[in-house]
Amino acid sequence: MTQPLHARFAARAVKNPMIMEKEHQLTDSKHHVLVAATGSVAAIKLVLIVKALLTYDGVDVQVILTDPARNFVETEALTSLGVKVYTNADDWTCWNGLDSPITHIELRRWAHLLLIAPLSANTMAKVASGICDNLLTSLVRAWALHKPILLAPAMNTMMWTNPITQEHMETIGRIYKNTEIILPIEKVLACGDIGMGGMAEWRNIVSKVAEHLRLEHKKVVPNAVKNIENQDEEESSGTDNEESNYDDNDDQDSKGQDSETDEAAPSYIDVTPKASSLPSSNSSSILEPPTSQPSSTKKASAKFVAPSVHSEQLAQYQSPHQPGLSSVRAPPKPSHEENQYLDLIRYVMQYGRSRPDRTGTGTRSVFAPPQLRFSLRNQTLPLLTTKRVFLRGVLEELLWFIRGDTDANHLTEKGIHIWDGNGSREFLDLLGLHHRRAGDLGPVYGFQWRHFGAEYVGCDADYTGKGVDQLAKVIHTLKTNPYDRRIIMSAWNPLAMPEMALPPCHIFCQFYVNEPSKLGGKPELSCMMYQRSADMGLGVPFNIASYSVLTHMVAYMCGYEATEFIHVMGDCHIYNDHFEALQTQLVRTPKAFPTLSFRRDASDIGKIDQFGIEDFIIEGYEPWGPIKMKMSV
Repeated sequence: MTQPLHARFAARAVKNPMIMEKEHQLTDSKHHVLVAATGSVAAIKLVLIVKALLTYDGVDVQVILTDPARNFVETEALTSLGVKVYTNADDWTCWNGLDSPITHIELRRWAHLLLIAPLSANTMAKVASGICDNLLTSLVRAWALHKPILLAPAMNTMMWTNPITQEHMETIGRIYKNTEIILPIEKVLACGDIGMGGMAEWRNIVSKVAEHLRLEHKKVVPNAVKNIENQDEEESSGTDNEESNYDDNDDQDSKGQDSETDEAAPSYIDVTPKASSLPSSNSSSILEPPTSQPSSTKKASAKFVAPSVHSEQLAQYQSPHQPGLSSVRAPPKPSHEENQYLDLIRYVMQYGRSRPDRTGTGTRSVFAPPQLRFSLRNQTLPLLTTKRVFLRGVLEELLWFIRGDTDANHLTEKGIHIWDGNGSREFLDLLGLHHRRAGDLGPVYGFQWRHFGAEYVGCDADYTGKGVDQLAKVIHTLKTNPYDRRIIMSAWNPLAMPEMALPPCHIFCQFYVNEPSKLGGKPELSCMMYQRSADMGLGVPFNIASYSVLTHMVAYMCGYEATEFIHVMGDCHIYNDHFEALQTQLVRTPKAFPTLSFRRDASDIGKIDQFGIEDFIIEGYEPWGPIKMKMSV
C-alpha cells in the first residue's frame, strides 16, 4: 500500500514544507485545479465551470462542496465527468492512525490553484477570521501562501456593500497575497433585489483560471464536456433566468452554517442608484495621485493593474483603499490596441464610483482616465472586434454630421435608430421644445461643424453661407498651413445649448500634421478628440470608429496619410444595466482590425460632404458576435 503524502513528509522530517509541496507537484505534469462552492444559488453554475476547465489541456479538477452548496449542485453531474467530489464528511473520516491521510492537507498538497466560486459572505467572514470548522475553511487556513487563490463572491447587495465586507476582503488580501478577487456584477438577484452582488459571469471566472495557469485548449474535447453553451442556455431557461428574478449569479443561499439569506430584505425592487463597489470609510478620491500614498500602499496596490499596453498609464490611478487585492488583472496578451478599451472597462468596473445620472439608469464612473491611442497607418480602421460594431450606423451618422443635417428622421428612414429617442415628440416636449417637430434635434453636432454661430430656426431651413463652416476651414488650413496649432473643430456652443435635444458628448477635435516619416511619403495626419461624457458600452466603440473614419476622410481629401486617433475622455462611465453584457465582452480575445479604403479618387469626390455610403470599402472585419445593450435616453 502506498504511503500517503502526509506520512511520507512527516517521516522525512524536512524543515521547509514549501519545498516539500513544490517537489511533489513537479512530479506531475498536470495542472491541478481545486474548485470549491459555498452556499449560494450561483453554485448551479459550478458544473459549467468544471466542464469548461476540462476543455483545457493537462487540467485535473477536484471539487469541494460545503453542506449548503450541495443543495444547488448534483454530485453525480460532477462525478460523471471523472471529477472527485469532497464534502465535509470526507475530512478525518479515514483516520485510523498516524499513517492515515488528512483530507484538507492532502488537497492542499495536491492543488496548484484554489478557486472558490461562489464565495458566500459567511465563508468569506470565516476565512478572514481564520475559522476552520469545515473541510473548505480548514483547507484555506492550511493553504500554502505561495499558491494562488481565486475568489468569486456572491451575496445580497446589502451584504456586498456592508463595510465589514471590505474589511474581510482586505484581511484576506493581506494574508493571502496571491489572492485575486473576481468582482461580482450588478443584476437582478434571486431574492428580487437589483444591485451588486451577483457572481461574475462563469466564462470570465474560467478565463481567470486559464490566465493564472497559462492554459491552452485541448485539440480534442471529450464528449462529456461538449455543448457547454447549450447547457448554459437550458439552465438559464429555468429558475436561473433573470426574467423570473432568479439569477444564476446571486446570493440566495440555502439554510445552513455556510448559507446567506436575505429574509430581512425589503420586498420591493429598489431602483435607486446602487453602490457600485465596496464601501470605504475614506472619502478621498480613488484617483488620488500616487505621490500621496505611503510607499507600502504603492507596493500593495501595484498588483491591481492589468499588464497590457495600457498598464503604465493606469498605474498612476491606483486605488489607495484596497491594498493586497488584485481583482481586475487581465490575462497577458499581445499588444492588440483593443486591449486598451477592454482594460479601461475593467478599470471602471473596479474603481469607478456609483453616480446618479440624467437618464435615471445610474452609472459607475471615473474621471479623466488615461487616453486611448489607435494607429491608423496602413489604412487601419480601429473597429472593435470583441463585439460587432454597427458599421453602417457609424458611417451614415458621420455623413449626416458632415452634411450639417439635424433631422433624425433622415437617419430613421435608412434604418438607423440611434437618435430616435432624443428626437421623439415625448422627449422634445419634456425639454420644453414644443415648437419643434418630431425628429428636429436642434443645432447639434453637424450644425455646429458646418454653421457655428448661425441662428437656428429649424432643421428644414437653408443655412448655406451662414455661420462658420469649421470642417471646411479645417481642411483648408491643413492644406495651406498644416503646422498651425489651431486646427480645431468644436461642437460645444453654450449659446445654442438650450435649443439642443442633447448637448454634444464628443465636443471637439484637433488635427495635427507631421512630416512624412519616409522619403517620398505623405504628410501624416493625427486627430485627438475630447469627449466630456463617454458611455463605455455603447457610445465609445461608435465614437472610436467614427472619428477614425473622419480622420481617414480628411487625410484623403488633403492628400495625407491618416496616422493616429487619440481618444481623451472626461466622465468615463458604464451604465448599471450594461455590466453583464460587458462581462461577456471581456472574456473575448480581440481580432485583427479591418482596413478602410475609398472607391473614388478624392478629385472625383470634390468636397468632403460629397462622400456617399458607397464610397467606403471595409475589408477584413471579422468580429465576434453582437452584444445587446440598452440605450439610456
